[in-house]
Amino acid sequence: MMENSLKRVKIVGAGLIGTSIALRLKEKGLEVSIEDLDPRNQAMARDLIDEDHRGLTNGTSNFDLIIIATPIQSVTEMVFISSKEYSDSRVIDISGLMSNVLSEVEKFPEISKRFVSCHPMAGREVSGPQSARADLFEGRAWVVTPSKNSDELSLKYANEVGALLGSTIYELSASEHDEAIGAVSHLPQILSSVLGGYLTHLPESVLNLAGQGLRDVSRLADSDAKVWTQLLIGNSKTVVPMLQEIVGEISNLITHLSNKDSEAIANFIKRGAE
Repeated sequence: MMENSLKRVKIVGAGLIGTSIALRLKEKGLEVSIEDLDPRNQAMARDLIDEDHRGLTNGTSNFDLIIIATPIQSVTEMVFISSKEYSDSRVIDISGLMSNVLSEVEKFPEISKRFVSCHPMAGREVSGPQSARADLFEGRAWVVTPSKNSDELSLKYANEVGALLGSTIYELSASEHDEAIGAVSHLPQILSSVLGGYLTHLPESVLNLAGQGLRDVSRLADSDAKVWTQLLIGNSKTVVPMLQEIVGEISNLITHLSNKDSEAIANFIKRGAE
């Protein structure tokens, strides 16, 4: 097995994803430091990875890679801050959207050559470092999107992190990524939230009858509202046309049901099965 070129990594953001990455990289033998604006999250994450932060913070310029794992609204700012503070380090982010971040970072060639945007297609309905798991990314997609200036080492580190996490690596453009996750991530969240919201008016006696099917479909509804608000606003240009198409499908189904058009209803179900 080829030896890892990554040795020392700093993670900015001790939420579910950042702490899960920290756990996995520490498990793989890397030196890992993690920080967070929330002192409780930072303390918990450092305890989980057994970080000797005194040893890691002596010589901050020696981090090979800085991973930005903050909420999406602060990612671009943290990329700039970290690039300036660690002028010899490469930087990646793991935000759920790429187009806006890359368009801002690419305005500064000296920063963008040391930057690659990444996105692990994994998560849980629970948040915070206490929910972190080292195996969270095993077998999941790790999307890598270089800037137009990314140098070879930046791209190498971005791919190496994905491999260390046990993920399958895909390289996409920012627009390809944002359109893809609109379909495979954002729409499922919206539909689950719609169903969950509709079911809130039902009495407990009715909900007690539910089987696994309802639990499967509504599972995503129990997600972080702040996180998803930012993601959906940021990707609205992609998501809105998809929603309009779905609304059209539902409107057609209403018509078919009113007309008792069994063939059209069956075709609706078959398309989903396909």
